[in-house]
Amino acid sequence: MPLTERDLESLDPLRLDREIARVAGAVRRFRRRLESGGGLDEDPFYGTGVVAGRRAFLAVRELPEYDPLKAALLGWIYRLAEQRIDAGAIKAVALEARHTEHVVNEPEHARLSLSAMLAQALSAPSRRAAWLTSFERSARPLAEAVAVLWERRQEVASRMGLGSPDVVESPGDAVVHAASAWLDRTAELLEGPSRVTLANVVEASLGERAREGWPRSLTPWTILHLFRDSDLFRDLELDPGALPRPLAPASYLRALSRVGAAWVDATAPSNQPFVIAHDPYGLRRHTMGALLGALPWSASFARRALGLRGARLSEHRRALSLTVLFASRTAALRVLLRANALSGRHAFRQAFEEQVYRAVRVAIQPDLAGSIFRIHADDLQRFAGVLRAGAEWRRLVERHDEDWYRNPRAAEQLRDEARLSPERATTEAALTEGASVLHDALRSALDST
Repeated sequence: MPLTERDLESLDPLRLDREIARVAGAVRRFRRRLESGGGLDEDPFYGTGVVAGRRAFLAVRELPEYDPLKAALLGWIYRLAEQRIDAGAIKAVALEARHTEHVVNEPEHARLSLSAMLAQALSAPSRRAAWLTSFERSARPLAEAVAVLWERRQEVASRMGLGSPDVVESPGDAVVHAASAWLDRTAELLEGPSRVTLANVVEASLGERAREGWPRSLTPWTILHLFRDSDLFRDLELDPGALPRPLAPASYLRALSRVGAAWVDATAPSNQPFVIAHDPYGLRRHTMGALLGALPWSASFARRALGLRGARLSEHRRALSLTVLFASRTAALRVLLRANALSGRHAFRQAFEEQVYRAVRVAIQPDLAGSIFRIHADDLQRFAGVLRAGAEWRRLVERHDEDWYRNPRAAEQLRDEARLSPERATTEAALTEGASVLHDALRSALDST
């Protein structure tokens, strides 16, 4: 039976935890349907609004500081409340991205949604620049919808009595500094002219020169088959959602990242309350996702799982190094755009042009802010996860060698650690260590091939 306003007067934290788990599952399924082109007429909060609102948030704030569930409950209630209050703005973004069709004349006359234009750009290299041009010409309504959503997100924080969503959402003050430092540190690794086109960035990000060795189809089974000699996924029920279409090598990296996040969900401690066992912003999920997503970049995995040797292996690693480099730099870019987006569309657009050029050397009109390099509520965790995965990689290699993903002891260690409640915060030391490992690996791979 759903909670009522009266239940908040005499709060039962464990009952609240169970209700949060139920609503969180409904919201997750709803967001997946939005991503796949459905869900516009759905309300995952129907009949359950109490658990996702200001009254519940304030009631939990009144719990004593020593209550072990207090901080975790606050994080989840805020996350769900923001999703409920901003549901209209979230659907407006999905409507502009996936449903609203635009008449375009380049590279052909057609009537397509923005997501369909991007799909064409990703799958047709010879016409990529033209499709991206059409996307840019049509994307201003989407940019406006994204700007409105982020203004609303700041309003929600204010209604909850917070100065910013970061009070609840941020995994640590060091993440923004680490993102800026990462762009400075890896600038030397960018190749070519000081100014490039968006099509050039997309090509490098896709890793199109690393096309050998991959499975023909991209399904959970083909991904898990790459780990056929590993105990990492033994007896687990994974729910990664829909995997990306196999358009390019980067599609497989993205699929591995989703499988890594699903691994965290599947191994979450079942003997703990939901709000303790699961992080609403997914720092551990993004760390494990980045760790598995980078596996095909390693020489050991490419040789064993993809059958690559010699010059083919060198070309593969170089191409994926650029993919990882651009993925990490655009993850940092999103972190740096976050505060401006919360400050309003003027500040967002003002920062967008400068920061995009800094990150990827592409000049994009400021009024497209939000339509390209879309920002998300968990971008701080996504970028932190990329750097933390670097430190985790070194730890696993030092203990279990380069093929740690095949080592039964490594799998046992990871699964034992997964039984602990996930960290929700990170430190400057952890980010600095991970950045050092990732930078050195990128530089070594790009210099040696």
